[in-house]
Amino acid sequence: MSGTKFVVVKMKELVKTAVFAVLGVVILAGLIYFFLHLGDDGGDGAYRDGTYYVDMELGGETAAVAVTVENGKIADVALSEQSDSVAVFYPLLETAVEEVSREVTKNQSLTIEVSPQNAHSSQLVLDAVAEGLEQAKRCNGIGAFWAAWNSCAKADKILEQYSEIQWNQEGYT
Repeated sequence: MSGTKFVVVKMKELVKTAVFAVLGVVILAGLIYFFLHLGDDGGDGAYRDGTYYVDMELGGETAAVAVTVENGKIADVALSEQSDSVAVFYPLLETAVEEVSREVTKNQSLTIEVSPQNAHSSQLVLDAVAEGLEQAKRCNGIGAFWAAWNSCAKADKILEQYSEIQWNQEGYT
């Protein structure tokens, strides 16, 4: 019996340790879930829901195009802000926006046919819509972390810049 050792464990400390261990596992699982699903709003479409604004340069003037995405699909394209001079100098712009909105929401694509009389205005609107959809695009991987606050293009650029840093003995270059 001289080789037998007794271990005394206080029940209070054992319960405290178990509670903190379970709490730690729950917090860790929550953080993993949060970072894996950051930037994913659960929609089925290719785009995040919301309204995305893009400024179009028209000569010396600016007009804002609003691209609205609902349930991951393009729901609407509209002019959100324009000055009176834009309406005067670009009278077909409103018609072009309506035509582009109708075709883009129907086809869910930027490959559409437009009338020849609005070809230039429609192309400007399509370019703005493409930029708005780039902001709305879902990101995969770690880019989704930055995409929650920015666009995927910005996230990809940040990741590209980060990967270009080469470490050496003195620091980074």
